[in-house]
Amino acid sequence: YCSVTLGKQLVKTRVIKKTLVPVWNEECEFEVRNRRDDTLVLEIMDWNRVTADVSIGFISLPIKQLVPGRAADSWRELEKKNAKDKVSGEVHFWAMLIDPEYQTLAAAQEDARRLLTESQLKYDMLKREQDRQVELFRRASAQMHSVSRPSTPSQPLFHADVSPGRSTP
Repeated sequence: YCSVTLGKQLVKTRVIKKTLVPVWNEECEFEVRNRRDDTLVLEIMDWNRVTADVSIGFISLPIKQLVPGRAADSWRELEKKNAKDKVSGEVHFWAMLIDPEYQTLAAAQEDARRLLTESQLKYDMLKREQDRQVELFRRASAQMHSVSRPSTPSQPLFHADVSPGRSTP
């Protein structure tokens, strides 16, 4: 079995008998009280019916190494609990630090989906505004090019009669 501890909090997995490659696929949650100093410890134990259970090895994961909302998924070599222990093997684990405002992983995932939806809505709104501005520019440009020109180039577009002594309007 695997004994998982964080401070004084303890969870034990079920015992899997008669195998050298146990697979637990179990989840547990802990309350992190001191993110800077708390360490998650997974200790792999050999269960014995008659004698005391024997530690096969352990791994430790300082909580400060976890990035909130990002999974730590890795294989780690087991460490010796005591100098005389013979340790071999590795353990695969998955851990995630969930921000205190999230009560469950599902809530964190739902919040991520909501933020993604909001971002998509904002993008859609900005895209519609950009399309509207492009259409207005296209129309204004078309109107400028469709202004009627004089039928003959000899007629001026603008005429002013300026003579000495007369005021111009």
